[in-house]
Amino acid sequence: MIAEKTHPGLDKKVKDSVDCLLGHIRKNEGMGYDPYDCRVGKMYEFFGQTRKTLKGKVTRLFLYGIEFFAPVTFRKIRGIPRTYDPMGNSYWAGAQMAMYLADNDQSRLDEARKVLDKVVTKSVGDPGKRGFALGFPCVTGSGILWRTDVPVSHYTLRVVRKLMIWERVVGDGRYQAVIDEAMKFLTEVLEYVEVDGMLGVAYTPADPLQVVNIWADVASILACYSVGRKDDIYKDKAIGLARSVVKHHLPDGTWPYFAKWSKKPFSIDNSHTAMVLGALADVAICYPDEVGAEIRPVLESGTAKWLELFYNEETGQHWMEPHKHHVCFSVSVGDALYAIHRLVRPELGLSEGLMKRLETARERLINWSIKVLPNFDGRWCVRKYPMKRYSVGGVRSFDGLTADGLAITYAESRLPRDSVSKLWTI
Repeated sequence: MIAEKTHPGLDKKVKDSVDCLLGHIRKNEGMGYDPYDCRVGKMYEFFGQTRKTLKGKVTRLFLYGIEFFAPVTFRKIRGIPRTYDPMGNSYWAGAQMAMYLADNDQSRLDEARKVLDKVVTKSVGDPGKRGFALGFPCVTGSGILWRTDVPVSHYTLRVVRKLMIWERVVGDGRYQAVIDEAMKFLTEVLEYVEVDGMLGVAYTPADPLQVVNIWADVASILACYSVGRKDDIYKDKAIGLARSVVKHHLPDGTWPYFAKWSKKPFSIDNSHTAMVLGALADVAICYPDEVGAEIRPVLESGTAKWLELFYNEETGQHWMEPHKHHVCFSVSVGDALYAIHRLVRPELGLSEGLMKRLETARERLINWSIKVLPNFDGRWCVRKYPMKRYSVGGVRSFDGLTADGLAITYAESRLPRDSVSKLWTI
């Protein structure tokens, strides 16, 4: 158990944090604000499209500065309401399923079912090929308005993952039709491209960005779906995308955010690197004979570099961007816990030394985060700056994701090894 390793009492702290976060989500019935929900209106669209001009850049930065540092009252003045985000609420259900497995409390499973029953009603897109979208419209960094009626790869696959975990935990197929439909969106609606022998998949039909962590996550869910149903239906796409991610692994051990051919600025960060690592681990576990030998060396070097760039392994402090140690994003906690949960699975076969580093880093980052990131009411701030905490009470990648990552870690510490696989989709 976690509590028996380096931090006595950490199990209780984790459980208390999960229940506090879920309590806030429950109180607001899954509704919340989001750091990006201010990015609406003609002004944002105009300056998003003129972002290459100096005037556009300066104005866009000014607008973003207001939105990221403005309190919730600013949203009320602008008339921006709380919204229901399907992905964020799927995390709520995921956390309760993990806690059910850990403590065998039927009420948690009952709540998870009720939440998922509502989440699946929010699918959007073409009939027969629907997926899941943001719960609010916003103008993204690419200057394009993402609407709530256009599915997005990332949101779809994360909702589907929780629906598939329900099947593993409970054994019923009540969500099978929704899962199958979403898989058709991921494989038939999204645009696939091949460049220089590498396969890529678009972020969304409305904004076909080629993003490396999206390839990895789509590969993961396609592989898990195919193996879970004992069908090779999406095997080739999963392996093709995973190999593209491997080919994007840079000599210094990092991954770029965008595809090499995208002509976009180079950037790396904590959360998106964690997504790549965890997803590649899934594919290697699904197809050990086909790609395990290709993926493991990349995971060894990539994981070591991730820890080096984004963590103080002695204290557990973490940060989002390299060399910006003073700025912490709570989203990094959930994504890190997702990744480590998969990376330490013995069937993956990482080196013993790296496994120990990951387990110690996980315990310490949880301990540091529980001490530093919660606000006075127990909700975690979205971002922590040296002189400022930014908080909006968001479910999407904040309260929900944090609660789910902590719940999975808590359950992993309490379950026998042969039951741990129920916490994920492989």
